This record gives sequence, structure tokens and C-alpha cells, in this order.
Amino acid sequence: MIPRIAPVFLLALFLLAPVASISAQDAGERSHTVRPGETLSGIASAYLDSAEFWQRIWEANRPAVSNPHLIHPGLRLRIPGSPDAQAAPAAQVTGFGVPGGDEVSMEPPPAGPGAERRALLRSRPFTPIEAEPSADAPTVFHGSLRASAARSDDRPGVLISLPEDRTALSVSAMQAAAWIQGPDEADPGMGHIRGFVGDRQLRVERTTVQVYDEVELVLDDGAAVAVGDMLVAYHQVDRLRNRGDVMVPSGLIRVVRLTDGGAVGQAVNSFDRLALEHRIFPCEVAALSRGVHAEATDRELRGTLVGFRERKEIYLPGDQAFLDLGRDDGIGVGDEFVGVVGNREEWDERIVGRFQVIRVDEAHATVRLRATESPSAIRPGLEVALSRTMP
Repeated sequence: MIPRIAPVFLLALFLLAPVASISAQDAGERSHTVRPGETLSGIASAYLDSAEFWQRIWEANRPAVSNPHLIHPGLRLRIPGSPDAQAAPAAQVTGFGVPGGDEVSMEPPPAGPGAERRALLRSRPFTPIEAEPSADAPTVFHGSLRASAARSDDRPGVLISLPEDRTALSVSAMQAAAWIQGPDEADPGMGHIRGFVGDRQLRVERTTVQVYDEVELVLDDGAAVAVGDMLVAYHQVDRLRNRGDVMVPSGLIRVVRLTDGGAVGQAVNSFDRLALEHRIFPCEVAALSRGVHAEATDRELRGTLVGFRERKEIYLPGDQAFLDLGRDDGIGVGDEFVGVVGNREEWDERIVGRFQVIRVDEAHATVRLRATESPSAIRPGLEVALSRTMP
């Protein structure tokens, strides 16, 4: 009887062995050499059973792959293990903040939409919120919302509060601020974007520049840049009667290397359809201090909205407008105005909107609408009054 069972037992071991080997291989990391025509999505589909996991491969190869949409043949990629194989039971806290209800469950979180993204976020390193910002940052508005846990019988749960050094004005808001360029004002540009950098056979025929694209920068006579410099690309979008041209930042470009005729830059942000032939100038933002905010003022200063970045029927928070006040009137970035309607000599004026200054030149200031109670009243010709100033 034993001689008959032995061959069957050995055959079963032979059939099961490859399966165990493949499973162990799927659970660990592997490598792949890129072949012509391959993409991260296709590689993810082959190794991780879904093209949606391409970002996992990109995260594992960030030092070698700066642009996930451009991988070169011959590049050796690290392939992370399957998400299912790496998933481990995670502790979940239930009943947080409820007296007597804090329990810890070792059951794994339920699978569902967004499970892969949550697993990816858990795998990234955590940066404590108390970490101090870099000393050479262009601005020091680094505050953010912080959560503090409070337990009590009457108000259990997590309370969200604003710290004293909360964000007053973001860097991107200043970088994306439009401006009016008068007919007698000099062009601030120092060059323009001429074309894309790369193999002409692989280049797509387009004029729009996307984030991660490398572009050729042509500098004007006498202009110079250095590797690491940030440049703002801009273009004209409108013209205000008796005022000048409306110039709008279209994107942010970082200089990555120098050439004989200029430089090569990489697009790192897009504000308003960044494209070839757009002019460029050095990126500058106001030197502001963390935790410093506009304060109420008794100074009497009034102006008028002379136009908007774009023409609309209704203007909402976030839209940009221009004032007939500027640096010559003592206006600075971060100052705030209120839009008012009514006859102030006969009855109290009504506030219909609140604005924040995000850019200033000699004769004009660019403001963004922060809040409005009467959207139909926000239009060119609206009178504004200074309400708060930066200290």
C-alpha cells in the first residue's frame, strides 16, 4: 500500500511547490528593465495586476524617475510587493473621546474605494507639525490647522482650533497675482520660453507646457539666471481702458541647467495655461513674518475697483481685482479692504465684500476677494475702504 501512495504524494508536492514560489515572489520586491514603449501603468498591470498601482512603482523609484510620464529604455526599476501581500492587520480606535468607549480592535480596516490610496499614505514618512520651516524659505507663513484632543463628559471628541501663527497669505497666492501694466511702464520680463527639450522624434506637437516638462529658456541681452532660480511665466489676457494691459502669471519654472544660449527650466506649477512664447521674470514674494497678520486701523483711505483679472457676471471668493491705489499710497501686501455701498453722509454704509492685497506696484494694487455678502454688488466702480493693515 505504501509504495502506491508515495508517487501520488511526491506528485502533489511537485505541483504545489511552484505555487508557493510564485506567491513568495509576488510578496517581495522585484526589478524590471524598461523596454521601448513601456509605461508605468503597463508595468504595474503586469507585476501588480492593476494599472492603478503605477504610482507605487513611481514612489519606489523617485530618485531615478522625476517625470512619471517619461521613462527611458534600459532604466532598471524597483517593483514593490503586491499591496495585498503587504497589507497587515492595523489597530483601529473606536469610541474616541466617549467616556468608557475607548476600545482597540486588531481587525484589519475594511476594503473598499480608496483602500490602496490609504495604504500608500500610511507607508509615507510622517513629518511632525512642530518641525521648524527652512530658514531660506521665501516666506514664513507656515502655520496650519492643528487638532487637539479634548475629553470631557459634555464635549467629547476632537476640537480643531487655529493657532496664533495660522496662514495669512500663501506663497502661491502671491505668485499667481495678476497686474496692470501701463502703456508707459517697462516690461518686467527677462526672456521667454522658446520650445521643449528632448528627443524630437518623441516630442508631441503642442504648445501648452505641462508640469514636469523641460523647456528651453531664451534670455534677453544682459539677463542672467542660476541653477535653482524660480521664474514666473506670464502673458497678456485683457486690456483695461485708460489703464493698461492685464498681465497674468501662467506658471512657475525652476532653472535646472544652463546652456550657451540661455537655460533649461522645468515647469513646477501651472496657474493659467502655461504655454510656449510666454515671457518670464524672477519670482519674488513679499518678505512676511509668521504669525503676523493685518490689524484694524483708523487710517482713512478709500479707492475704487477699476477692473478684474477676468470678466464675469458674478464674482466669487478667490477672484482677483485691481485698485486705483498702490505703493505710492502706502499700500502693502497683506492689507485688507472692504467694499461699501450707500451714501455715507445720510445713512450707514453697508459692507458687501472683503478684499486682501496680494500684489502692489506704484500706481495699482491687486486684491483677491475673500468674502462677499452681495455678489451682484462686486463689480468695477465699487468703492473700497482700508480696514486692516499689516504692522
